[in-house]
Amino acid sequence: MFPFCKESERLSANYDGALVSDVTINTTKSVMEFTLLLSEPAPPMEIGAIESILAMELGLASVNITAVYARAKRSATARKSRKAPPARTGSIIMGRKVSAIPIPMETVSLEIGKVAVSGEVCDVTSRYLEKRKAWILNFDITDYTGTIHVSKFLQDEDDAKIVQKVKTGMWLTVSGSLSISRYDDDLTLEPVNIEVAEKKRRLDTAAKKRVELTFTPRCPRWTPWRTQQRL
Repeated sequence: MFPFCKESERLSANYDGALVSDVTINTTKSVMEFTLLLSEPAPPMEIGAIESILAMELGLASVNITAVYARAKRSATARKSRKAPPARTGSIIMGRKVSAIPIPMETVSLEIGKVAVSGEVCDVTSRYLEKRKAWILNFDITDYTGTIHVSKFLQDEDDAKIVQKVKTGMWLTVSGSLSISRYDDDLTLEPVNIEVAEKKRRLDTAAKKRVELTFTPRCPRWTPWRTQQRL
């Protein structure tokens, strides 16, 4: 992260390994916005303090930070498999073609019930249960406004093929029902339909184009819904 933030007495959380992503600077309004990737949660007041420190140090009118926290440290295997093999857009991994229009993950809540989302698979933790002769499909998906954990118990003969098709780095559209996991109290999406989606890129349609700095994050993992904040 920014070196001068480490010297501030106003910050107590651990910001080692913090990364800055998706930086946008509005030169007209002197405003900077970016995503801050953290290895562990930080108090909301400290995120506000970082915004104030950066605005003062960089001579900007304001700084707006979207804080995103990693669920856990990735394994060496996960780091090596960040890129997924090519998959044809629109191909069905599970169920049928998703007919519902995906919504931003930052707007997802338990009250919605059934939902469709689209984004990048940022972590896969599927596993086989030998005693039950069944698979647990587990992965996190993010659209960079939020992250949702997708999980389903699979026990049919062809379910291994479904699990094997979901790879880190893929863009998917998933529809299903929302619930609270009994294991970690996180919002979980139980999928009914999964299809390969086309990665959507942000377009600047303003008459006066913005100045953008692009950073490639080393870790694409994101937090569960209950720890994400828009500051």
